[in-house]
Amino acid sequence: MLKKSAKIQNDFLTPAIVLAAKDKNFECTKTLVPQIVNTPFGEKLQISGILEGKEHTYTTNNTTKDSLIDTWGEDETMWKGKKVLLATAKTMTGDGM
Repeated sequence: MLKKSAKIQNDFLTPAIVLAAKDKNFECTKTLVPQIVNTPFGEKLQISGILEGKEHTYTTNNTTKDSLIDTWGEDETMWKGKKVLLATAKTMTGDGM
């Protein structure tokens, strides 16, 4: 059976927001149950959460997705209330660092 995509009702967690909130917790909510979505960069994990009192949608990279699964398990319905400590790291891309 076909399922409609969840509608995003909140802002996306952008790099600028993460930089401003470095070392603060992003707490997972159930507004958008963690799910794999198709993006221009391939299939990515999207989760929703609260940061500084405001809800955001977070699209992870594959390394973060794998780390979250290793830490919290494969049952995404159990992720509500789990916290991610936000930080940034420089990585090599096609354009440099």
